[in-house]
Amino acid sequence: METGFVTIMGAPGNTGRKITEGLLRAGDKVRALGRSENKLAELKSAGAEVFSGDTIDAAFLEKAFRGADAVYTLLPTDQRASDYRAE
Repeated sequence: METGFVTIMGAPGNTGRKITEGLLRAGDKVRALGRSENKLAELKSAGAEVFSGDTIDAAFLEKAFRGADAVYTLLPTDQRASDYRAE
């Protein structure tokens, strides 16, 4: 990636952390998103730009996504849905 960066939602989580760490190892620029600055601290030390906030806050997401070449997000499905597989 020559310019820009990849924004990773849920960067401190199981899949988000692996993707963030892999991109950083490859030399890519990463903006790591999460709810807790404490949980993002290790990724910041590894070279990620970190943003902490709530994903229901549209202004936070607009700021976090601005300028990104790509965004990774894994939104959980509602396990209580009547047709979980379709959900």
